[in-house]
Amino acid sequence: MKIELIKETKQNGVIYYYTNVDGKYLEGSLKLDLEAAIAIYEQTKNGLIEPKIEVLAQCDIDANTQTNGHSDNQPSETLA
Repeated sequence: MKIELIKETKQNGVIYYYTNVDGKYLEGSLKLDLEAAIAIYEQTKNGLIEPKIEVLAQCDIDANTQTNGHSDNQPSETLA
């Protein structure tokens, strides 16, 4: 299991911190305060928080095939 503490800075300057487990957002981990985000990360890392992450739909888009906002290839989508 891969557990990551993520920092995301929006264009308006707002900074969000959250935890990803195996590349997926851990529900309820989004925080504006780094210390609170670290606490959730540590609890997850130590097995105190059990992640329940389920992918319901997925869409893969090949960015290399897009020109002028249009793509010749349709994105592939998988529904669970």
